Amino acid sequence: MRSAGRRLLLAAAAVLAAATPAPAGESHTTWPGGAQYLPERVIGRVCHDFDATRLIWEFFKAHPKP
Repeated sequence: MRSAGRRLLLAAAAVLAAATPAPAGESHTTWPGGAQYLPERVIGRVCHDFDATRLIWEFFKAHPKP
């Protein structure tokens, strides 16, 4: 359970980072585990340490709405 909680925390942090405006002249418009859809110099490096989509889906699958 501790591992799942840590992964969820990482996914939540990634979502918050994606929703937070970047400092002037910088960009972080990538999704962890997503595609490098533009050059790194344009959108930054895509994090491949984990897949945010999969982690969020695992959380909601394990915690269905009553």
